[in-house]
Amino acid sequence: MAGQTAQKKKLVDLLNEDISAELTAALQYFYYGTMMTGVEYGPVKKDFLAHATAEMAHAVLLGGYVAYLGGQPTTTIGEIKKATDSREMLVDALEMEQAAVERYTKRVDQAKGAKEYALEERLEDILAEEQDHVMELKDLLG
Repeated sequence: MAGQTAQKKKLVDLLNEDISAELTAALQYFYYGTMMTGVEYGPVKKDFLAHATAEMAHAVLLGGYVAYLGGQPTTTIGEIKKATDSREMLVDALEMEQAAVERYTKRVDQAKGAKEYALEERLEDILAEEQDHVMELKDLLG
């Protein structure tokens, strides 16, 4: 990352944290989407599997920006929770999405500060998706 400003190096490090979280979320949604039971959760299972794909797409997008900024995208993932109760799975997913909203709210400002305006715009798109997920999960939980 020669010639990279300290601000952009920090941004790369933070984006790698986001990539790790997105990869973890993709696997978490995959796991819960396949393990959730109960007829009332049929549509939720499909949504969770769609979310798995969306989270992976976020990781791929962010990986491209990490490489563009001179870094190497991480392949590290966090803990995959193994809840067996479908409602608990929804709560886990809500916590995961709320953490993503917090991260991306900060990341948008950090990208703007680094004058990476295209990245800022992409992060705003991801943030909007994550906020939509929070709203959906809160609605499901009642």
